[in-house]
Amino acid sequence: MTDARALPTGLPSGWESVGVLERSADVVVHRARRAGVVARLTITRGGDADQDARFRAEVRRIDAACAGPGAPPILELVIDATRGVRAIVTRDFDRAVCDEASPRPLLDALALLDRAARALGRAHALGLGHGALSPRRLALLSEGAAIVDLVPAAMSALAREPGWSAPEQLEARASVDVARADVYALALSFVRAVSGRDPFAGASTLELYARVTDRIRRPTLGAASIPVDASVDRVLEKALAVDPELRYPNADAFWDALRVAVFAAPTTTVDPPRPRVPERATQARAPRPRAPASLVIGATAAIVALGIGAEALWRAARRPATPPAAIASPPPKEAAAPPPAPSPSPSAAPSASVVATRDDRPMVPVPRDVPVFFVDRTEVTVRAYRACVAAGACNETWRHASAYREDDPVRREWRCNYHRPGRDDHPINCVTFAQATAYCAWAGKRLPTADEWTRAARGDDARTYPWGEAMPRCRQAVFARYGPDAPGCSKQPVGTAPADAHPDTASPFGALDMAGSLWEWTTERSPRGFPFMRGGAWDSAERGITIESRLEQAPGNGDITLGFRCVRDASGT
Repeated sequence: MTDARALPTGLPSGWESVGVLERSADVVVHRARRAGVVARLTITRGGDADQDARFRAEVRRIDAACAGPGAPPILELVIDATRGVRAIVTRDFDRAVCDEASPRPLLDALALLDRAARALGRAHALGLGHGALSPRRLALLSEGAAIVDLVPAAMSALAREPGWSAPEQLEARASVDVARADVYALALSFVRAVSGRDPFAGASTLELYARVTDRIRRPTLGAASIPVDASVDRVLEKALAVDPELRYPNADAFWDALRVAVFAAPTTTVDPPRPRVPERATQARAPRPRAPASLVIGATAAIVALGIGAEALWRAARRPATPPAAIASPPPKEAAAPPPAPSPSPSAAPSASVVATRDDRPMVPVPRDVPVFFVDRTEVTVRAYRACVAAGACNETWRHASAYREDDPVRREWRCNYHRPGRDDHPINCVTFAQATAYCAWAGKRLPTADEWTRAARGDDARTYPWGEAMPRCRQAVFARYGPDAPGCSKQPVGTAPADAHPDTASPFGALDMAGSLWEWTTERSPRGFPFMRGGAWDSAERGITIESRLEQAPGNGDITLGFRCVRDASGT
């Protein structure tokens, strides 16, 4: 990509800059004037005649694909060879959706954003996307909101606003599904239109990251203290899921589902926001209120059709993650499940043994080119951590992050295993990097390096999961446990399981739950200096618990999905 500092600062002949709106690695966006007319100019560096011709053809192709309500067409395409610039001229606007401070009723917000959502859906259907969508990029026009820079965004990367970026964009992952990131931003824009305020306004960088990646409290209307029917918030929760695989695959699928929920919702306010009830065998649920009879008569057919279409699109988007053979065959019954992977042969590894440590927890040997090291067979349990607290070397755990109020005991301890009766055999969660480090030091161990964690999980080959290449099954590993109203392993209890309850997850050296259960702290650091966590958690999707899964985490965070295990060298250090 071109360095933004090297991009041309001048405008095509005849244009006068009113102000620079933004810069990115590819483009500079100006508000400019010519002959008294103000427009937006998205400018990039020019090329030779052949490159300019290809640029012109590509812009026209994308413009035709995105044409229609919600995406104003390009007013002009300027190629100034003498100044070495290309410019896409689009309509300027005085106000954006973010300039509207007053809250709107659900139907009004739906009508406001409908054209923009459909324009985004047309782009997604053609394999295009925006990638930097926010209410500031939505023009507030008399006929409804419009995405004024959809065509330039489809051509090159525009600058993103952190408060409207999807979690995977904040983490700067190498591969981002732009359509699913757009769904996230569109859902936030809807919440903004209804509430009249930005969901993450005023958050610091660390607080923003903690709130964006909080898998329990998503920035829905309910979280904004706006009473709304539960069906509407469920659609928004799915669109705002931390894991992109759990979101709607494109804008049309999301918008259809949202329209169904909004039109079917009663006009009275119901279901005020409240914390989810953690892990119950059964949970009483109020019957869903019926819509007014006149609405049912006029809209039932359309609602059913849209609902079926949205569900079909969602299922189709998830299907490629499973091999075709697995789709054609019914899932294997538990009785027919394959036996656990065999233990490595004596030539591959020393026999499993219990290493004497202060916490007296079993460890398994992991051979490598350097002398053997040992890794905890399971994640550190609540019982073991309590012993460290009793010894005065560790502190009690609760939810740590700048987004969580320290004076709110319910939020602090909610679903933290340390504070829940009957959880002594479960892995300890809500643990910060410092707490994990302190425990390992007390036990005469340490946190694993990236290479040690990978070696213990993978062994000698390039397998995807600790047990091999087979996709995980719901009773084999602790993952995709989102609750009874969500897809995935919804029949399994939400949260963790006893630390030794899943022998089928064993790595080649006998370590359990290195895929799923809890993210595990390591000493590996990201470019920003934050520790990387490994292995996924109980709320990760099936592709989020591979051996290569990583999560950058602020060291002071201690969420309900964060845990650890320790290692020690054969010499005892």
